[in-house]
Amino acid sequence: MFEREDPGRTGAQYSDQLAKFHALFSESPSFAAVLGGRDHRFVATNPAYQRLIGDRPVIGRTVAEALPEVASQDYLDLLGRVFTSGEPYVGRAMPLLIDRVEGAGPERRFVDFVYQPVRAADGAVIAIFVEGTDVTDAQAAGEQLQRSEAWNRQILDAATDHAIIALDPDGQVTRWNAGAEAILGWTEAEMVGRSASCI
Repeated sequence: MFEREDPGRTGAQYSDQLAKFHALFSESPSFAAVLGGRDHRFVATNPAYQRLIGDRPVIGRTVAEALPEVASQDYLDLLGRVFTSGEPYVGRAMPLLIDRVEGAGPERRFVDFVYQPVRAADGAVIAIFVEGTDVTDAQAAGEQLQRSEAWNRQILDAATDHAIIALDPDGQVTRWNAGAEAILGWTEAEMVGRSASCI
């Protein structure tokens, strides 16, 4: 869809290709931005990026100017390294404190993203393409699951007068509490991974 520069391409073909790219960029469910130069000046953002940052006007401004709360985090250093090294950076579930609502103070979000260097024809890095996803809800669900699993483990471990055994769908022992050990005589280490049919 996006070809290298072709001297035979007409202005209409170029405009059509540019319109297709703009539609993809604008309609993408993931957030995206283009940051130009060493000072990381906003060249373009899509609606998902604008939602992430609280719909602030950023085009033509540097990241440090437009998002001062981000400047004190590691993101500017990462952008600098990508621009200097020419190597992309991938972040997973990285915490981001962002002022999404004026006067409400920073909100903690978690983002998966890539900083991808954009090169000129001579290979020099001229910009950074930012693309990512807000994974705050998934991060919160994962943390809640960990708390729930820890709570369940405490309950199982505290039940010393009842044998509690957990099995996977194949009938293999996945959990063997202290009560099962006391009543049945086998340790958890001996039973986990074995078939429940041996009990």
